[in-house]
Amino acid sequence: MKIHLVTVVGDDLTLLPHMLNHYRRAGIESFIINVHAKTKSDPLLEEARRVAADFGLEISAVVVGEWSDALNSRLYAESKKYPEDWYVMADLDEFHRYPGGLSELIAECERKGYDYIEGCLIDRIAADGGLQEVTRDRSIEDQFPLGCVLTYAILQGYPMEVVAAKGWVRLSGANHYALNGKGCPVDDCLVQVHHYKWVKGLVGRLKRRQASDRGLLTDLYRQECARFIEYFYANNGRIDIADPRLLAAECTQDYRYWPLIVEAVKSNPNRPGAHASAGALN
Repeated sequence: MKIHLVTVVGDDLTLLPHMLNHYRRAGIESFIINVHAKTKSDPLLEEARRVAADFGLEISAVVVGEWSDALNSRLYAESKKYPEDWYVMADLDEFHRYPGGLSELIAECERKGYDYIEGCLIDRIAADGGLQEVTRDRSIEDQFPLGCVLTYAILQGYPMEVVAAKGWVRLSGANHYALNGKGCPVDDCLVQVHHYKWVKGLVGRLKRRQASDRGLLTDLYRQECARFIEYFYANNGRIDIADPRLLAAECTQDYRYWPLIVEAVKSNPNRPGAHASAGALN
């Protein structure tokens, strides 16, 4: 049995070196990096290959064409070749924190007969709430030191995700929940998914996606994009770190509101796809 990291990258690669370094430190050796490019001559392809080569890695697959929110789900599903291996699923902006270490967590799941592990988003933002440019010469944690619940509180997005699963486990769109298998209960583990989406260039990307063909995006995704853009401009081009709904707090080590999130998840066992695991945010 091996542990693989599966990701899909495209559009903006500024987070890629930080992401690969994060999961390399977590002990992952097998990386499945899928690249989505707009055209065959997209310079993003060479950039992705250069960054991967810096870590001794190669690009696994390249898909050319328009982005859609169904594309990522298909690529994640197709990347899982070995049914009994474990696959960590993480978008480019998702950095997992595993209590006790990843290999130890998966070994415990194997021992107890659990087939997948869940996590919940903690949105990471700059100290002033601005959409800051990502640089390579500073740790990503220091560049975005605050944690908050922006996705849940403002975008009304679903913050739960399956963060790791055996290859035979089928997942919903965007890996939000498992369709089969036995999940690791929240009482045993809920993984923090540190979400570094809130960076320079985000508003432009969201606007471009909103303007794309309607068949490429779900209405829910479009609504989330619109909610963030409206909120951002209503707060003078920043995320309002004083907004009490966000539960913003320093997060480079521990996020003080994490116990509150865990209790909220445990309080609702009727979330979509719940099997052995406890529920999600109300």
